[in-house]
Amino acid sequence: MFKIILISMLIALPFEQALAQRVKRKGVEPIQKKQPDTKEATFDATYLNGKWQEVQRNKPKGKSMSFTDTLYIHFINADSVAVRMGQSMTMKGLAQMESGQLILAGDFYVVMKQSEKKLILDDGDYIRVLEKRDSFMWDELGHLKVDRSSPTQPVKLDPKYFSGRWGVYRTQSEPGSQPDKNEPIRSISIDSTLNDNTWAGVITTNVQGRIQSHSVTYTSTGVVLHAKGETYKQTFQVYVSNEKELVIGQSGVKYYFKKM
Repeated sequence: MFKIILISMLIALPFEQALAQRVKRKGVEPIQKKQPDTKEATFDATYLNGKWQEVQRNKPKGKSMSFTDTLYIHFINADSVAVRMGQSMTMKGLAQMESGQLILAGDFYVVMKQSEKKLILDDGDYIRVLEKRDSFMWDELGHLKVDRSSPTQPVKLDPKYFSGRWGVYRTQSEPGSQPDKNEPIRSISIDSTLNDNTWAGVITTNVQGRIQSHSVTYTSTGVVLHAKGETYKQTFQVYVSNEKELVIGQSGVKYYFKKM
C-alpha cells in the first residue's frame, strides 16, 4: 500500500510542478500579447469599374513627392484592364482581383484603402492615391473644338485655378519661331502653394524626343509667369487662365494646356 501511495505521489509531482510554474506571481497581472490581425483586407470590385487617375504619390514613410509619370487605370470590364504610365504606351491585360490585392496587366498592387471615388494602392515602392474620373485628358482631345484665333492680350494668372496638373494639347507658333533653348513643354504640375503668388512643382519638356522633368518654383508677377529651378529657368506671358484652360507663351510660341 505504501508503494502504491509513493508511486502516485511521484507521478503527480511533475504535474504539480508544471502547474506551479504556470501560476502568476502575486501582484503581477498577466501580460496580454497583441495578436497580429489576420483579417484579410477586402474591397468592393464594383467600385473599380471605370477610369482612375493618380493624383498623389507618397514615399513609404508617407512623405508626398512630385511625379510626372501619372498612373492611369481603366477597368474595361470585370477581368480586363488598360494601364498607362504618364505618356507611355497603354498596356492592356487581365485584371485579377483577390482579397486586398490587384494584378493589373501583370503589375501587382496591394489595396490599402478604397471608396467609391478614391483608391489607394501600394506597389512596393510608392503609395499611389487615385481618384475616379469620367474621362482622361486624351479622351477629349479628339472632340475638343479648338479656337484657331490666338489670344493676343496678356492677362493675370488666376491662382484659384492654377494648382494641379496641366498637359499641352496644342502648340501655336509664329513663322520661324522656336521655344527658348528649343525645349518645347509637354506638361506642368503645381504640387504645393508657397504663398499667394508662388508655387512649387515640375515642368516637363521634350528635348530631341527625350522627356526631361525639372523641379521648379513658379512665381506670378502681373501677367508674367516665371519658372525657375536648378536645371531650368524660363519666363512666360500668360494669355488665358481659367478653370478649363491655361495658355502661356514666349518668343512667339504659345502653349495651350488642359487640366489632366
